[in-house]
Amino acid sequence: MEKHLIDAWERIKAGNPENPRLLELAKKGRLKASPSSVAEEAGVSRTLIGYDDCRYAAVRRKILGEKLPSRAPTDMRSINSSLRQLNRTLEQRLKVALSEQAAMINRIRKIELEYDDKREEIARLQARAKRNPNEIVGLHLVPPKDED
Repeated sequence: MEKHLIDAWERIKAGNPENPRLLELAKKGRLKASPSSVAEEAGVSRTLIGYDDCRYAAVRRKILGEKLPSRAPTDMRSINSSLRQLNRTLEQRLKVALSEQAAMINRIRKIELEYDDKREEIARLQARAKRNPNEIVGLHLVPPKDED
Protein backbone atom coordinates (compact mmCIF):
# COMPACT_ATOMS: atom_id res chain seq x y z
CA MET A 1 0.00 0.00 0.00
CA GLU A 2 2.83 2.39 0.84
CA LYS A 3 4.33 1.85 -2.62
CA HIS A 4 0.90 2.52 -4.17
CA LEU A 5 0.65 5.86 -2.29
CA ILE A 6 4.19 6.88 -3.25
CA ASP A 7 3.46 6.06 -6.92
CA ALA A 8 0.34 8.24 -6.76
CA TRP A 9 2.40 11.03 -5.23
CA GLU A 10 5.02 10.72 -7.98
CA ARG A 11 2.29 10.97 -10.66
CA ILE A 12 0.94 14.12 -9.02
CA LYS A 13 4.44 15.62 -8.80
CA ALA A 14 5.01 14.85 -12.47
CA GLY A 15 1.72 16.56 -13.33
CA ASN A 16 0.09 13.54 -15.00
CA PRO A 17 -2.36 11.98 -12.55
CA GLU A 18 -4.72 9.23 -13.66
CA ASN A 19 -7.71 10.56 -11.73
CA PRO A 20 -9.89 12.66 -14.12
CA ARG A 21 -10.61 15.41 -11.57
CA LEU A 22 -6.95 15.74 -10.64
CA LEU A 23 -5.97 15.68 -14.31
CA GLU A 24 -8.30 18.64 -14.93
CA LEU A 25 -6.71 20.53 -12.01
CA ALA A 26 -3.25 19.74 -13.41
CA LYS A 27 -4.24 21.20 -16.79
CA LYS A 28 -5.38 24.39 -15.06
CA GLY A 29 -2.18 24.55 -13.04
CA ARG A 30 -4.05 24.24 -9.75
CA LEU A 31 -3.00 20.73 -8.69
CA LYS A 32 -1.30 20.62 -5.31
CA ALA A 33 0.39 17.67 -3.67
CA SER A 34 -1.52 17.16 -0.46
CA PRO A 35 -2.42 14.05 1.49
CA SER A 36 -5.99 14.37 0.21
CA SER A 37 -5.01 14.59 -3.45
CA VAL A 38 -2.53 11.70 -3.11
CA ALA A 39 -5.20 9.55 -1.44
CA GLU A 40 -7.66 10.45 -4.19
CA GLU A 41 -5.12 9.59 -6.89
CA ALA A 42 -4.32 6.28 -5.19
CA GLY A 43 -8.02 5.52 -4.77
CA VAL A 44 -7.80 5.04 -1.01
CA SER A 45 -9.31 6.70 2.03
CA ARG A 46 -7.78 9.98 3.19
CA THR A 47 -7.57 8.66 6.74
CA LEU A 48 -4.64 6.44 5.74
CA ILE A 49 -2.43 9.55 5.31
CA GLY A 50 -4.73 12.36 6.47
CA TYR A 51 -3.49 13.12 10.00
CA ASP A 52 -0.27 13.09 12.02
CA ASP A 53 -0.58 9.68 13.68
CA CYS A 54 -2.04 7.93 10.65
CA ARG A 55 -1.17 4.47 9.37
CA TYR A 56 1.30 5.72 6.73
CA ALA A 57 2.85 8.65 8.61
CA ALA A 58 6.15 8.35 6.68
CA VAL A 59 4.35 8.90 3.37
CA ARG A 60 2.45 11.83 4.87
CA ARG A 61 5.67 13.47 6.08
CA LYS A 62 7.21 12.96 2.65
CA ILE A 63 4.20 14.59 0.95
CA LEU A 64 4.07 17.54 3.33
CA GLY A 65 7.84 17.98 3.24
CA GLU A 66 8.04 18.59 -0.47
CA LYS A 67 5.75 21.09 -2.13
CA LEU A 68 5.04 21.28 -5.83
CA PRO A 69 6.26 24.36 -7.64
CA SER A 70 3.26 26.46 -8.52
CA ARG A 71 2.59 26.85 -12.20
CA ALA A 72 1.26 30.05 -13.63
CA PRO A 73 -2.12 29.60 -15.28
CA THR A 74 -2.01 29.87 -19.06
CA ASP A 75 -5.63 30.06 -20.19
CA MET A 76 -7.67 33.27 -19.96
CA ARG A 77 -10.34 31.77 -17.70
CA SER A 78 -7.76 30.79 -15.09
CA ILE A 79 -5.98 34.12 -15.36
CA ASN A 80 -9.25 36.03 -14.94
CA SER A 81 -10.26 33.82 -12.05
CA SER A 82 -6.97 34.39 -10.23
CA LEU A 83 -7.15 38.14 -10.88
CA ARG A 84 -10.72 38.26 -9.55
CA GLN A 85 -9.62 36.39 -6.45
CA LEU A 86 -6.71 38.79 -5.98
CA ASN A 87 -9.08 41.74 -6.43
CA ARG A 88 -11.49 40.34 -3.82
CA THR A 89 -8.61 39.84 -1.39
CA LEU A 90 -7.36 43.40 -1.92
CA GLU A 91 -10.87 44.84 -1.53
CA GLN A 92 -11.31 42.93 1.71
CA ARG A 93 -7.96 44.17 3.03
CA LEU A 94 -8.92 47.73 2.09
CA LYS A 95 -12.21 47.46 4.00
CA VAL A 96 -10.39 46.17 7.06
CA ALA A 97 -7.79 48.94 6.83
CA LEU A 98 -10.46 51.64 6.48
CA SER A 99 -12.40 50.20 9.40
CA GLU A 100 -9.28 50.15 11.57
CA GLN A 101 -8.47 53.70 10.52
CA ALA A 102 -11.98 54.89 11.46
CA ALA A 103 -11.68 53.20 14.84
CA MET A 104 -8.32 54.90 15.44
CA ILE A 105 -9.74 58.31 14.51
CA ASN A 106 -12.63 57.82 16.94
CA ARG A 107 -10.19 56.81 19.66
CA ILE A 108 -8.03 59.89 18.99
CA ARG A 109 -11.10 62.15 19.24
CA LYS A 110 -12.10 60.55 22.52
CA ILE A 111 -8.58 61.01 23.90
CA GLU A 112 -8.59 64.67 22.78
CA LEU A 113 -11.86 65.27 24.66
CA GLU A 114 -10.46 63.58 27.77
CA TYR A 115 -7.34 65.73 27.47
CA ASP A 116 -9.41 68.93 27.25
CA ASP A 117 -11.43 67.90 30.31
CA LYS A 118 -8.27 67.16 32.32
CA ARG A 119 -6.66 70.45 31.20
CA GLU A 120 -9.72 72.39 32.40
CA GLU A 121 -9.73 70.49 35.70
CA ILE A 122 -6.05 71.31 36.25
CA ALA A 123 -6.71 74.99 35.49
CA ARG A 124 -9.56 75.02 38.07
CA LEU A 125 -7.37 73.36 40.68
CA GLN A 126 -4.52 75.80 40.04
CA ALA A 127 -6.90 78.77 40.31
CA ARG A 128 -8.28 77.38 43.57
CA ALA A 129 -4.75 76.93 44.93
CA LYS A 130 -3.94 80.60 44.26
CA ARG A 131 -6.91 81.89 46.31
CA ASN A 132 -6.69 82.94 49.91
CA PRO A 133 -7.54 79.86 51.99
CA ASN A 134 -9.43 82.05 54.51
CA GLU A 135 -11.66 83.57 51.84
CA ILE A 136 -15.33 82.81 52.19
CA VAL A 137 -16.86 81.92 48.91
CA GLY A 138 -19.54 84.38 47.83
CA LEU A 139 -18.67 86.94 50.51
CA HIS A 140 -17.02 90.04 49.18
CA LEU A 141 -15.95 92.38 51.91
CA VAL A 142 -15.49 95.97 51.02
CA PRO A 143 -12.71 97.57 52.96
CA PRO A 144 -14.00 100.37 55.22
CA LYS A 145 -13.64 103.91 53.93
CA ASP A 146 -11.84 106.44 55.98
CA GLU A 147 -14.28 108.94 57.44
CA ASP A 148 -12.65 112.36 57.58
